Amino acid sequence: MGSSRLVRILDKLAARFDIAAGAEITLEANPGTVDGDSLRELRSFGFTRLSIGVQSLVSGELAHLGRIHTSDQAEQAIENARTAGFSDISADVMLGIPNQNKDSLSKTLERLLSLPLNHLSAYILKIEEGTPFALRNIEDVCPGEDESSELYLHCADILSKSGFSHYEISNFAKGGAEGRHNLKYWRCEEYLGIGPSAHSFISGRRFYFPRSLMEFCKTPNPWDLRIDDGEGGSFEEYAMLRLRLSEGINDKSIASKALPLAKIGLVNIFGDTVSLTAKGWLLSNAVTARLLL
Repeated sequence: MGSSRLVRILDKLAARFDIAAGAEITLEANPGTVDGDSLRELRSFGFTRLSIGVQSLVSGELAHLGRIHTSDQAEQAIENARTAGFSDISADVMLGIPNQNKDSLSKTLERLLSLPLNHLSAYILKIEEGTPFALRNIEDVCPGEDESSELYLHCADILSKSGFSHYEISNFAKGGAEGRHNLKYWRCEEYLGIGPSAHSFISGRRFYFPRSLMEFCKTPNPWDLRIDDGEGGSFEEYAMLRLRLSEGINDKSIASKALPLAKIGLVNIFGDTVSLTAKGWLLSNAVTARLLL
């Protein structure tokens, strides 16, 4: 979008909403499309946190993913962000990507850990039917399910030993730098999303906007486009979201159901509080269903 458009959006938001001092204002950035000047402008006008889509720092892996940036550009983007004044910087890493193994993942993580980051997100690649990756049969050169699981545990081990808290299935933070906006979703708190495909949860109801940017821009009152998505905030939904977090959920009935899972290392139990282990998060859908049914 460019820094000037983003600054205009933030100015409009500030005119309509009471943005508290110290608010977290996050941008996502592609390492191939940001430079020092734009980052300095964004930081000077009030953006406080940057999430950078690194994915990998191994050239062959980036090429397979079709990324437009190089590993050097990704590292430079992180350095530029710190020089621009961003103290909260996150990097996205992908797991289970073509030709990845523990050694190549270790190289990516070691290089990232030498940079000024206090947050890291790690996602296992899932190839959806009909996507370009599926049509190119990329899955043939990707690690299998068991290998991807090992990569996830390897990543969690390296980051935990480096002082990063594994606070959510795919997220790690250092020095209290957990993503505050993401925590609102996982704690089933209210949030407002504005724009194409944006989802919201307000006053117990969920709604979203259609994905068409053209329709959103041309409609005199975009709020007329809202599509109701039903009620939210049920106990089952709340529990499912809370179990994504290392803080888990405090509930006596769930704690009693969790005992067999604790014996095989899938959950931790402290009093009536239940949380999933890293191995449990790999099987989160099945574990959560077991605890809630």
